[in-house]
Formats: sequence, structure tokens, C-alpha cells
Amino acid sequence: MRISSCVNFIQVPWRPAHESELPQGWPTEKDIKDTMTATDLAHNYALTAAKAASDKLARDISIRDVSDQMFITDVFVIASAPNDRQINAIVDSVESELIKQHDARPLRREGKQGGRWVLLDYGDIVVHVQHTEEREFYGLDGLWKDCPAIPFEDVVPAGEDGNTAAKRAE
Repeated sequence: MRISSCVNFIQVPWRPAHESELPQGWPTEKDIKDTMTATDLAHNYALTAAKAASDKLARDISIRDVSDQMFITDVFVIASAPNDRQINAIVDSVESELIKQHDARPLRREGKQGGRWVLLDYGDIVVHVQHTEEREFYGLDGLWKDCPAIPFEDVVPAGEDGNTAAKRAE
């Protein structure tokens, strides 16, 4: 069964215990995985970038397979932080981890001087690190909400700051 590209099945609020309980015509986990056309390399880069961002307490990390919608990249990694300093720390961490683990360097880097929205273009993936206000204003998550989400467990839950996360970890 071929389902339309960018079906965001992962955000369905109700999820049966077993695939046999799915209503007729609903896509299974295998169907969803089949709709993701990003390369394994892009997935690996994206997960490494997301982990590096999470280690620096980035908020609301989202990974989207945009390969069916765009021919210039496979995956978007979107993260946010409440201040310019933290944005720069996240960007530095993402760059160093991708170099260390995959020997990958960005083809282009935009916005590092301003520190409100930094874009790292690795070809296979594009990493967006935005100030929380810019993320709400520009709404990249809404633009790409129909594309499949690549699962990633964020260390800092949505809406928490680094201090709250540190207290929770103690």
C-alpha cells in the first residue's frame, strides 16, 4: 500500500497496542518507514546533530524528513534556545560532533554573527538553531508538519529551561 508522502502518522493522538487493531486503511509502522526517503547517512547526521544540540540543552528538537518535498536536502533538524549565547553553544556542539563522528563540515553557515537564527547546511541535512521568539514567529515546524518526523527523544522537554532540566536531573 502506498500512502501519500509526508503523512505524519507519528502525531496521531490515539495509538493501538498492536497493528492488527488499526482501522482499515491506516498505515502501519512499515508503511510510515517506507514513506521516509532520506538516506541512512542523512538520518545518522541528523541524529548526531540532534544529540549534540540536546547535550547543550536545546529546546523542542524536531527532525523532519523533507526529502519528498525538497531536492536540495533530505532532513531538517530544528532546535531552539532562549538566548544568543546558548544558540552559539549549540551550533558549536553540532559542528564539532559532526566533524568528530562523521568528518562532516558544513557547506554553508548563515547567521552565526547575529546569533538569533543559525543555519548549518551539510547538503544531506540542514540544521536550524533559532531563538525561541524567531521559532514561534517564522513557524518552520508548521511549514513542515506534514513531513514524517524522525523519532528523537529530547533531553530537555518542550517549555523547560536548562535550570529546570538540571534540577530534574538531580
